[in-house]
Amino acid sequence: MILTMNFSGLTNAELLSFGQSLDELLAPAASDIDLIYAPFEHALRVCQQTASESISKQMAQQQTQELQDADVKRDNLFRGFKYLVQAYLLHPEPAIQEAASELEKVAAKVGWNLHRKPYDQQSALMKTLFDDLANKQAERLNLLGITAYVDLLQMAQDEFDNIRKSQLEKQAELEKISSMTAVRGELEQACKDLLEILPGYHRMTGNEKLEVILPRIKELIDRTR
Repeated sequence: MILTMNFSGLTNAELLSFGQSLDELLAPAASDIDLIYAPFEHALRVCQQTASESISKQMAQQQTQELQDADVKRDNLFRGFKYLVQAYLLHPEPAIQEAASELEKVAAKVGWNLHRKPYDQQSALMKTLFDDLANKQAERLNLLGITAYVDLLQMAQDEFDNIRKSQLEKQAELEKISSMTAVRGELEQACKDLLEILPGYHRMTGNEKLEVILPRIKELIDRTR
């Protein structure tokens, strides 16, 4: 039996899937063919680890125009919220002045320079702001008549978070593809070596496990082509 496979036409995901399926088929005979199995196992583990690695924090800071626009929209609305609250500090009614003063303290936790902070910190600060406004300051927002404005600010933050999440997922996939391309050559070669050596090893040793495994490997190759 001759086992050959052209791996160049496979995507990274397809190559990894083939390697994993081949590993499962060879598992019963792994100890019998340790010397030729070990390089393949190592290459497969490296590719599996590479494919599962998360995106780096540096990649997370990359921007798209869509994300920048959502960031500016949210920042402007937050700035408007602070201006509104400060304006109510000058209201003639003491109750409204007091409400505005308390809301200004809440807004101060975020600060004026939200746009200069890392994205993770921006979202964390805004989450704290919304939690405070919803749980402790709802009556004061109603008193100032700016609840609807805060809802707009919440919608802008949700839009920002959703766009960023989508971007990170795309970047993570690109990062995986890039990393896999760097290590797939080792897995390709290890698979080729196994397919070339195993039939001859079986003829020499008469290994009964390989007697069963080799036809299954042939089926795997046919399905993958």
